[in-house]
Amino acid sequence: MSLPDIEKNDVDLSQLFNYTTELELQLPDGGSVTVYQRVIGDEDNGKAQVHALRESAAFREKLADKKWKDRIAYIPKISIYKKDEIVNVILSMMLRDLTMQAINEVTIKQLPELDEDATLEEREEHQKKVDEYPSVYNKEVEAIVVAKREVERKKLNAFTRDELLSMYETTLINSHVQQVYDKEYTEISTFFGSFLNPEFTKHAYKTLEAFENAPGRIKAELIKSYKTLELSSLALKK
Repeated sequence: MSLPDIEKNDVDLSQLFNYTTELELQLPDGGSVTVYQRVIGDEDNGKAQVHALRESAAFREKLADKKWKDRIAYIPKISIYKKDEIVNVILSMMLRDLTMQAINEVTIKQLPELDEDATLEEREEHQKKVDEYPSVYNKEVEAIVVAKREVERKKLNAFTRDELLSMYETTLINSHVQQVYDKEYTEISTFFGSFLNPEFTKHAYKTLEAFENAPGRIKAELIKSYKTLELSSLALKK
């Protein structure tokens, strides 16, 4: 078994990003295939955004329809909650945005490379800092998030209970819609960014439908790999 390929690739190779990776996938028949991935270019990124926007807009319409039979599953009623409980619910839904803001504001920078003539002690100390970097970075982000959350809590406490209930519904709808957008954008980006050859001319799947219907494990591995690649490219650009 092999992943279906395309007859002709319309990607402009001169526009490819430098961020690439490859992974070995184990197929259901016991065989394996190597998939090459790259961060998608502007054209495919535009297509991915359009696709995701259409899907998120369609889902927003469903959530806005108070007669939609599945609405209660996405927007549970919390009218019996106390005011401070409603505030906490809204704050929990704001966590993603607050974290993204914190990441953009974090002041800790990556450690510079050591000089080639660095002493053993200097190299040991440098390695210690490298090992501690993820923990230090996460603590810095967490501290910023905590501070921002308290600022938002004070703002929310100024609203009436009815206003908070309205904000809860709006915030929750936006959260659900954002999840749909992120999922659809990531999936189609993975589809556009996955190939069967290192020249990036032979797509792993001929159509988006074929990718969407791929075995769950294979699809999940491709998406996980692409997300890691994308995050790496964003970190390097920052």
